[in-house]
Amino acid sequence: MWNSLLLHLQVDVEDELVQGTRSRSPMKMYSQRLCLEPLEPDHAELLFDGLQSASIYKFIEDVPPQSVQSLRDR
Repeated sequence: MWNSLLLHLQVDVEDELVQGTRSRSPMKMYSQRLCLEPLEPDHAELLFDGLQSASIYKFIEDVPPQSVQSLRDR
């Protein structure tokens, strides 16, 4: 079971984010440092290596994805 949102650092903070705009899109939420967006198949390559760590499966009742493509399909 994978979370349905991806949280990542907003590296290049734009002026509108600093001024407190909460969202530029109904599907994404922004703050000065973070962007919260729905998980998409295109995120699979970014997430795959991190999901290989055995230590996270102490808390997630699942197994690591077998390949980037299997994660993308999921």
